[in-house]
Amino acid sequence: MKANDYIREVETVFKATTGATDYYQIKSSQDAYRLFSDLQNDTREKLIALHLSHSMQVTCFQVVHIGTATQSLVHPQDIIRTALLTGATSLIIVHNHPSGNITPSPQDKDILHKLIEACELLSIQIVDFIIIGGSSYYSALDSGDISNLINERKEGGTKE
Repeated sequence: MKANDYIREVETVFKATTGATDYYQIKSSQDAYRLFSDLQNDTREKLIALHLSHSMQVTCFQVVHIGTATQSLVHPQDIIRTALLTGATSLIIVHNHPSGNITPSPQDKDILHKLIEACELLSIQIVDFIIIGGSSYYSALDSGDISNLINERKEGGTKE
């Protein structure tokens, strides 16, 4: 009796779709917003993970979930799985609010908190969490929300 007689082996291979040697480098939240600003016209929420190398170059992106007009349900493992397969060292999460309101919802804050916690264990950095709505955007990095969450984790608690 051999394992391969009873258990299927899974092999996942990440392949680039182009022979590009130059990668787009993210230097600010504005750069990430520009890449996905067309989400402002979508009528359903989409959540996208932007995978980055150690030098902040975009290696790929993944449409993690397409939701309804008012919500997109996502779990950290949906995002982290592909990040591990692609060797991403950091991520930027981008999603839209079709309502045009870029204020983070309680669900947005919850998923950001869970992602930071889960990625920390795997040495993957959440660089930013961007919400696109109307003709503007919210950046958790620019607003200080990411550093606040990280500091709260280091202090061992969360603020209410």
